[in-house]
Amino acid sequence: MFKLNINFCFILILLRSVSPSDFCTTPECRKASSDILSFIDPSVDPCEDFYKFTCGGIFKKTHEAKPASLEEITKKELDDQTTMMLIKPVDISEPKPIQGLKRLFRACMDEAAIEKYGYSSIKRALKLLGGWPVVEGLGWNEDTFSVEELLVKLRRMGYDFTQLFDISTTVDENGPTFVVSEPTIKPMEDKDKENYHDYMVDTAMLLGANKQAALSEMQETLLFKMKLLNILENQGEFNKTSIKDIQDNVRLLNWLRFINNVIYPNNEISENNEIYFPSTGYFNSLEELLKETTRRTIANFIIWEALNALEPYLPKRFRELKMRYQHSTSSNPDIEENKLRLAFCKNKAKEALRPTFEILYLKEYFSEEKKEKIHELVSLVRDELIELLNKTTLYDDDTRKKMLEKADALTYIIGAPEKIFDKHLLREIFDERESINTNDFLTIASTLNRQSTNMKFKLDAVIDFSNNDYEEAILEKAYYSNIFNNMVLPAGVLHGLYFNENRPRYLNFGTIGKLLGSELFHGFTFDGGNYDDGPYHAELWTNTTKANFGKHSACLLKEIEDFEIENSEYHMNGEQVLDETVCDYTGVNLAYGAYDSWIDKNSEEKQLPGLSYTPKQLFWISVASSFCDTIALDKLRDFIENEKVAYPNFRMFGALRNSKDFGEDFNCPIGSPMNPSEKCRVF
Repeated sequence: MFKLNINFCFILILLRSVSPSDFCTTPECRKASSDILSFIDPSVDPCEDFYKFTCGGIFKKTHEAKPASLEEITKKELDDQTTMMLIKPVDISEPKPIQGLKRLFRACMDEAAIEKYGYSSIKRALKLLGGWPVVEGLGWNEDTFSVEELLVKLRRMGYDFTQLFDISTTVDENGPTFVVSEPTIKPMEDKDKENYHDYMVDTAMLLGANKQAALSEMQETLLFKMKLLNILENQGEFNKTSIKDIQDNVRLLNWLRFINNVIYPNNEISENNEIYFPSTGYFNSLEELLKETTRRTIANFIIWEALNALEPYLPKRFRELKMRYQHSTSSNPDIEENKLRLAFCKNKAKEALRPTFEILYLKEYFSEEKKEKIHELVSLVRDELIELLNKTTLYDDDTRKKMLEKADALTYIIGAPEKIFDKHLLREIFDERESINTNDFLTIASTLNRQSTNMKFKLDAVIDFSNNDYEEAILEKAYYSNIFNNMVLPAGVLHGLYFNENRPRYLNFGTIGKLLGSELFHGFTFDGGNYDDGPYHAELWTNTTKANFGKHSACLLKEIEDFEIENSEYHMNGEQVLDETVCDYTGVNLAYGAYDSWIDKNSEEKQLPGLSYTPKQLFWISVASSFCDTIALDKLRDFIENEKVAYPNFRMFGALRNSKDFGEDFNCPIGSPMNPSEKCRVF
């Protein structure tokens, strides 16, 4: 109680020493103040238990149920943002792909229209493809059928055309090029074949097939699919070879004509162009399989696979057939129809036009001002990292030299790759898109898919992700890739409680600064010492540095293993979580040092209204808020045995109590739980 009173007296003195002009009263500051008040429990002495002090309020509000973590809150906000951007009215002045994206979403949500027009839409599409043999019966002409022509028709209409093989793009040392690869076909267990056959037959009958014909022809189609699965090999090495050489060795079709038809309307390639082709014998086996199979069965298979991929866009009676099959194959099927329609439609919009989806999000929520302030924060954290690498006594000179070279070679993606922000490129992309003037879900989806595929095969616009580990802009987590020595801060994490360009910097440095510092430092710990500044394993740490790490980390290792998890007999495995704990610990210090540097270049910031805490104290509260999470007791054993991160309480506790700055900023007595006289020092 004595310690608690000392701390409260300190806060009272602080309150009397500030004037109204010392407080920030902008809407962003009021919102930040409200958020913090919802998290904290001011009845707890921060020097005794900073975790309960920072997170106690939210634990009380949830009545001991698991509260939403900062990452979960950010994910929910991100979900709301993407919904809002899609439901905005279509503006004819917007780029055509953005108009198309919004139309697709609206058409997907309009289930009444799908029921009304979907059946006639798919019947019309089948006619344009030359008809589905099982439905056309004797009216289907086998003599005019060509595998090559059917695949090209599917591609031109915006449907899946990868039933027998796939074509994609990649980037090598000579620039973008094409890749031909085996198809992706999901294996099927013997026990599921009968139900799958029923699903095929019922779908064919819905489209007008005779039952007896459907039973027979779908059996042959399923048998062909099983044979195709049998000749698939594990994707091995790819050889880069000319199309002429491919044609000489694999006479499955006219490769030059086919590839040029697939990549149309982009620039044609010649037989001397080199592309990547698998070294496996799949294509020779495929050629033999096609020779021994009737054209009718081949056509039935290709169109069936295309239809199966189109199922989400069809009326409910088609979707229910697939649901029934999925229920029969799994006790816990992942069925799109069981998801909220809103989530389903957003996912379909994203799948159909991922680059446009990201560009629209960046346009709505990632301003130039935000980007500039993130760059400023990243630069300051990087400077702190360089200073730490220069000063640490853990590294010997050889290790220090290699680590500094690695730090110098670090690359960053902030929001999204720079090419996505290239207005000239985007204008070129957008201007080539045709307008969509229909509300039919299937037609919009296929049109957008055709346009996206056109763009995918436009080699001079391919965005090269080969030298980084970029996933997507709309992601609620930041990450560092050891393989590529690349730090990614997606736009999806740079909002809400993590970041706001209009709120005080101490909050941003406490959340995104700490996250950046922790993720970044993965490249410089023991694990990171096994990678150089490129995608190669390398022993960057000398034996001396490794020995130093063992000595320096012993204190922290003991602290981890001695930590008592409340209401549990479990203890953490120190070796298992040490690397992540060191990153948490160091990331906090990097963020704090970066914020100090910002103050030196600018000035002290104002406090938040309705709160008695200094800017530095608010930095620490901001840091700790990212650890407000719990692990349910029934999941604790699995967490302890398998996770590489420490228990949430300890992640905050260990990082802050070992910081000299935390104790000073909160005026914690030496020897108090959050300010021990002996602190663990690693780097």
